[in-house]
Amino acid sequence: SMGTEPAVAAGRDGQMHVVWQNRVLTDANDIYHVALRHALATVLPQNVSDTLGQSLDPAVVVDYRNTVHVVWQEQVAAGFEIGYAFGRNAIWSWPSLISSVQGRAEYPTIATTHGGRVVAVGWDDGYKIWMRTKLAGSANWRAPFVVASSNWGSREFDLRGAGDLPYG
Repeated sequence: SMGTEPAVAAGRDGQMHVVWQNRVLTDANDIYHVALRHALATVLPQNVSDTLGQSLDPAVVVDYRNTVHVVWQEQVAAGFEIGYAFGRNAIWSWPSLISSVQGRAEYPTIATTHGGRVVAVGWDDGYKIWMRTKLAGSANWRAPFVVASSNWGSREFDLRGAGDLPYG
């Protein structure tokens, strides 16, 4: 097996969270997570995407309650959508698709705003930059909205350092 595309986030509890894409038993990549304290793994790596398609390009953030939120690019029949899962203390949600833009969602990014109380996910469809938000701890995402668009195309934006993004 070979892991690539690592991403790292720190929790308020001092744990570091690392996610990466890895090919283990099949030809498809899955997204894995491990929590580290003092450079030692607190649990074995866990598969958080666990799908049949390719799971690529993960991003990770930790909210104010030390819940870990992971997004990635998930292969679907029409192309790619954005996969999402959250977990805490080695217990993970079922992965879900949150982009719903007919297979054109790529290059996911994730951040928290409002003191870690709002989770914001962004992605690119080649011409538009999309974003979706939810309250940390809530299962309900607000409707996706376009942040920017360009006739010349768009690629790989980043929400890090975004400050307090609008929510409401």
